[in-house]
Amino acid sequence: MRAAITVAVLSGTIMDLDTKTKEDISKNMFINDDWTKQRDSLRLFSNSMIIIDRNILPMLMRSVLHTYSIEKNLSVTTQERISSICINYLYICFKKKILNNVEDAIVFLKGLSESPSLMFNKILGYYFECLFNGNDSDASVIRSILAKSECKQFLNKLKF
Repeated sequence: MRAAITVAVLSGTIMDLDTKTKEDISKNMFINDDWTKQRDSLRLFSNSMIIIDRNILPMLMRSVLHTYSIEKNLSVTTQERISSICINYLYICFKKKILNNVEDAIVFLKGLSESPSLMFNKILGYYFECLFNGNDSDASVIRSILAKSECKQFLNKLKF
């Protein structure tokens, strides 16, 4: 199943997976105890989030946040990985109107170290905080900066 999902993600056809496969992903892919510590499982989770059942997704995200928010000295690489998961999660939550764990994901992003490689994810965390709190003016400023920075493809993904 992991191979099929990986191919679907890489080919851009993940939304085309059949209903049974989507249900299997939601129910079975992330049930072993240490999946939140495995790089490949985290990557798979991040990439398949869009098709995971809206009732199961928050529980899985809570597991990720619990695993990494209790550790104080995360490497920059780990912070990059988990912050990307948080960004994907916030995007999907905003799109699907899910509120579970949104604040925790934003808190995680705010707590990232000030490494230059993490600044964009910190900014996106603030962007989503603005969206969820109805602060359209600051969200608009961030979108404007992205447009002026010629991040058009990325900016198109942020339109709701």
